[in-house]
Amino acid sequence: MRRTTKAVGALTMAATVTFGAAAAAHAADGVLIIDGSAHRNPHGCFPLGDYVASTVVNKTDTDVKVWSDYGCKGRAAGLIRPGETTHPRGRSISID
Repeated sequence: MRRTTKAVGALTMAATVTFGAAAAAHAADGVLIIDGSAHRNPHGCFPLGDYVASTVVNKTDTDVKVWSDYGCKGRAAGLIRPGETTHPRGRSISID
C-alpha cells in the first residue's frame, strides 16, 4: 500500500510539472510584428531598435509589456494591448 501511494504521488507530480510547463511555454496566440518581422505565437523577450523607434503591431490575444532596458529589465515603460500598433519608448518588450 505504501509503494502504491508513493507511485501515485510521483505520477501526480510529474503530470503537474509537465502540463504546467506546456501551458507556460505557449503564452500568446497570434502574431507579434516588430519592424516588419512576424513572430507567430510569441513568448519571451524581444529587443527594440537602437536609433530609430521600432514599430510594434500586437496581433495576439495578450498584452505586451514595454521595458526601459534591454533584456526586459529595468522598469515597465508601458503596455501594448491586443490590436494596437505603436512606436514604444523602451529598449525591449516581453510577452508571457
